[in-house]
Amino acid sequence: MPPAGTTGAILTIVTMVHTLGQGMWLALNAVYVTQIIGLNAVQFGLGVSTAAAVTLALSAPMGHLADRLGPRKVQVVSFLMLGPAMLLLLVVSDVYSYIAVMAYYALAYSASRSARKAMIAGALPAETRVAGRAYLRAASNVSVAVGAAFAGIVLAINDTAVFRVAIVLIAASFLATALVSLRLPLVPGQAKKPGASIAVLRDGRYLAFSILDGLLTSHAMLLEIAIPLWIVAHTDAPAWMITVVLLVNTAIVVCFQVRASRGIDGPRSAAKADRQGGLLVAAACLVLAITAGTSGAITLVILIAGALVHAMGELRQAVGSWGVSFDLAPPEQAGQYLGTHAMGADIAKMIAPAVIAWAVLDHGAVGWLWLAVFYALCAVAIPFVVGHQPVGGSENHNAQA
Repeated sequence: MPPAGTTGAILTIVTMVHTLGQGMWLALNAVYVTQIIGLNAVQFGLGVSTAAAVTLALSAPMGHLADRLGPRKVQVVSFLMLGPAMLLLLVVSDVYSYIAVMAYYALAYSASRSARKAMIAGALPAETRVAGRAYLRAASNVSVAVGAAFAGIVLAINDTAVFRVAIVLIAASFLATALVSLRLPLVPGQAKKPGASIAVLRDGRYLAFSILDGLLTSHAMLLEIAIPLWIVAHTDAPAWMITVVLLVNTAIVVCFQVRASRGIDGPRSAAKADRQGGLLVAAACLVLAITAGTSGAITLVILIAGALVHAMGELRQAVGSWGVSFDLAPPEQAGQYLGTHAMGADIAKMIAPAVIAWAVLDHGAVGWLWLAVFYALCAVAIPFVVGHQPVGGSENHNAQA
């Protein structure tokens, strides 16, 4: 079920409109930059790296800004900035202007992400946040898939004018998100308090959890990088199995993400779910390693089995991650805390692709075993970092806030 009430409905619309454009851009990004703008792969990588670095640096400060000004205001302004950021790509002609536009895009994206997280924390009751976030994730998977399908049509036509129309439509989706966001409730900003402006930097437990959980969320790179490369280079499975694996994952997330959120009622239960998800991801690595020595239909069956185990791990890890990150964040500082939590995943995204590709491509089944051990260690460590004592004297302290 979607988050209850008008606020839940508006949050759902905001999520789906935004991710529709995002899904189109994810599918078109590399091709547009290299074929339409005319940059080479290295220059494209520089732009992506610049955006990642800016996003990483600004996540906590933008979250603090959302706390001070109120998340709705920051969310609206950030999406009003994202629309022009996309339109600027229509006039980019060299690597320098491309990097500048990507830095501006990352600034707006970082603000929007922190504000959206703070809005969920401020607008939904504490006891429904994890379930609500699960529903929003399922909804976003549907709209990302629709956006990617539209992008597929653009790629099939392969015409410069059509690409440019697609960029305009993506920009329009971001501007529409800003307009819909105006209907969200006004979560008040917080007055400045004595002490450090970004207090989360002094919260060792939250920082440690953010880093560990960020490393654990790098399992998404298995789906995007490791499994496709593995299928092509180390198995006799046809290339179309990559699409099958992606469809299996999308279907599982859409159908079962909300159900996977059941039983999460505080940081301890969320930490256990995070651990369960990480251990399932580790198990998926072990299953996929088996295909190094199989052939024919057996390989296909094992690949699907590995994809199913990975998807189940993703479901539990995601809800555990949300539960801990929400419940350990003081309500008046939700933006900066949740923005900092997102930094853990940003760091992992910068490191994981090269490490995962190196492990799987260069070391085969042994590389999968290394990844399994890594994810298992991260998963087991999380409950110890979160701790066994309830925060603020209650298993769900935010429910009393």
